[in-house]
Amino acid sequence: MAILFVATMAMMFLIGRFYPMPHPYESTKTIINKVQPWKYRYLAAAILILLMIFVFVVFSPLGLVKG
Repeated sequence: MAILFVATMAMMFLIGRFYPMPHPYESTKTIINKVQPWKYRYLAAAILILLMIFVFVVFSPLGLVKG
């Protein structure tokens, strides 16, 4: 991963050096949407936790693993 990071940084530096943008980038302000809590967040969290416990038990000595 470190080699990939260095290669990407070198590529970005070379592209910026030899092919610069005609004008500098300017960020534009966007309208921020109001974020509301998801209606089923607790149900989804409970299902995920129960599935995690189920998988943990299945692959433990109580479940499929013998020995």
